[in-house]
Amino acid sequence: MAEVLRSEAVLISSKSCKHPEIVNLIKKRIQGYLTATSYMMIQYNVSRKLLPQAVAITPGKRAPTISALDDPEGESVVCIAPLIDPSSFLPHRSFVFCFVAVAVSSLVSNADSSAIMDRLEAVGATDILLFSITNSRM
Repeated sequence: MAEVLRSEAVLISSKSCKHPEIVNLIKKRIQGYLTATSYMMIQYNVSRKLLPQAVAITPGKRAPTISALDDPEGESVVCIAPLIDPSSFLPHRSFVFCFVAVAVSSLVSNADSSAIMDRLEAVGATDILLFSITNSRM
């Protein structure tokens, strides 16, 4: 595979343009597309206790969005209890670890997205999803 052609698009506008709002709209659309091709949206759940470590990995373009999980059943409280006897699901109470989880959304660089997912998993994030962005307005 070889590069056949390298090109560039340039938006030029006169200071005395009759329709500056159209020029501004086109500029925003180009900027949104360029952002969309450079970033991906990552979403994950993480305990509040581990949130500072996770946010250090995904600071976002401005800042991450952190949301409480809307869970009337209380399932956003995650409990981990190792089994003492594999034939019984009666773990010793002192081994139970529970935490309240939050949802985090953040923009991450396309180039670093896979490594970021690995790092998030290593610090304890769960339900990690990565989304392509088709366009944006920032």
